[in-house]
Amino acid sequence: MNELNLYTSNIKLHNKDCLKILKDIPDNSVNCVISDAPYGIKFNNKYYNKNETDWDTFKTSKEFIDFTEKWLNEVYRVLTPTGTCWMFFGPTRIHEMFEAIKRTQFTNHLENWSIYARETGRGTTKKLKSLREDIFHLTKDSKQYTWNAVEFIRKVIAPYKNKGGEKRGWDYFPGTDIPMRFTSLGNIMAFSSECQFGETDAKKGTVCDIASGLPLKFDGYPADVTFFVNPSYNNKFDRQQHSCQKPILLLSMLTMISSLEGETILDPFMGSGSSAVASVICNRNFIGIEKEKDTYNKSIEWIKNFPYETAEKYIKGHISSNEEGFKFGFKNRSICKK
Repeated sequence: MNELNLYTSNIKLHNKDCLKILKDIPDNSVNCVISDAPYGIKFNNKYYNKNETDWDTFKTSKEFIDFTEKWLNEVYRVLTPTGTCWMFFGPTRIHEMFEAIKRTQFTNHLENWSIYARETGRGTTKKLKSLREDIFHLTKDSKQYTWNAVEFIRKVIAPYKNKGGEKRGWDYFPGTDIPMRFTSLGNIMAFSSECQFGETDAKKGTVCDIASGLPLKFDGYPADVTFFVNPSYNNKFDRQQHSCQKPILLLSMLTMISSLEGETILDPFMGSGSSAVASVICNRNFIGIEKEKDTYNKSIEWIKNFPYETAEKYIKGHISSNEEGFKFGFKNRSICKK
């Protein structure tokens, strides 16, 4: 096991099969699980070495269901009574996912069923290109679970005003006439894969305007959707080292929603280590498990060398949470005035 201490976060990383490590984690000891388990679609990861194959292959539907049920039951056991599991999965396995979850004691909050919409999709011949990945919101208790409101900044197309003509819920971006407001997250999360890099730390790529689909510079200025760019090889923030890697800000938002500072996040299928980075950004502790050795070693270096200070500066101006006292809390918004 590798143990790192970054800022206020304690990071424990394991290079073993998650089913073996999960059995050693005490009951009711993890506050939130963010899981990106194999989708069972025979996906090839171009970032693996030649010894890391067949990680996403299951011979039968039953084998996939049994595997999913097994790790979900372990996750249920280690979660605290108010714990949550955010579970990524591929929609082509939706029937198997429902069957596996039904065999557990989890509550599946379908009202929070979310879509991660990628700008780049997987190749195809006789079907539509796959541009979506799905996320289930599973909780141990059907009613009592941690939930912090999370909002992002967005340009206002039709600014609201009170009867007296005063601005309501929005303000102008400093030095501009652009109306802005913070608004709640939706159940579709879109990201751009385009990257444009300058010589300064401020320019790391682009984000995708969810309304127009146009790329917007990733420079700290207002955008309709202020998410990190999709992971890519030459992106300083989300340097891609796994074909299934998820954007750090998406993982940060899920972390903020379902846990509090100082609590523990678990990722049984850690991959690139982006969920660990999100945990550090959000002042959470982290337990990560990754079976493939090459990916595991890369993830350690990524977690150690991530530009946390620059990322935090960006998030502070664009994302906020109602978690009391949190560094990205509603009272700490740095772009719009309250």
